[in-house]
Amino acid sequence: MIYTVEDIANKEWEWGVFGPFCRQMYFDLGLPLPKNVRVDPMMDVTRFTGSYVELPPATFTAVSSFTSEVNLWTLPNIWSYIPLGNMRNGAAFECRGGGIYSTAATAPTTTNMFARVGVSATPSSNVLMGQTATFAWANAVSNQGWYFQYTFVVRTMSLATAGASGTGNGFAIFGSPASVVAALAFTGAAVTTLDNTIANGFMLSVSAATAAASTTLTTQWIALRQLN
Repeated sequence: MIYTVEDIANKEWEWGVFGPFCRQMYFDLGLPLPKNVRVDPMMDVTRFTGSYVELPPATFTAVSSFTSEVNLWTLPNIWSYIPLGNMRNGAAFECRGGGIYSTAATAPTTTNMFARVGVSATPSSNVLMGQTATFAWANAVSNQGWYFQYTFVVRTMSLATAGASGTGNGFAIFGSPASVVAALAFTGAAVTTLDNTIANGFMLSVSAATAAASTTLTTQWIALRQLN
């Protein structure tokens, strides 16, 4: 059987990939490129909007008894990854997520959350994009909801490793039984050490001055997408 460009393009579309044959057909027909397409890492980089990377299939392990900074889910370049080649000049990314949290009768009083970009299981090895002001947990909270949203942009790329620049902002919200909502804003740092030469990922992490075994923070879902 002899396949035409249109035949292969239709197959790519069925597979959910906006590949080279599909792009060529659009160019030949003079059609505008669709806004929602999936990036295939084995093909040329295609910019996309609205498409979230695959969401995690289960709840992540809760973090507890933490004092030093700890990631809230497994490696950032697995479930909140940014493909190689997508951190281009002007590219914008958004990550959302949430879960549940519980606190001890005497909860930690000095806590910070951090937004980072990188690939490491060690939080401090990733680029710090921003952090919340120090906050105190409410005491004796059981399985209440929390949610975050963070948006960051790449301003300029770099030929060298760890030489790209960017900035971002976001927030986290924690509910409580008394309908008291803690809303925390992340500071917006202007960084110059992002690495656009590798695949990357986004990560939230947390630290506290004192540890409490019954204070747990669980991430049940995360979703990252490119906005342009």
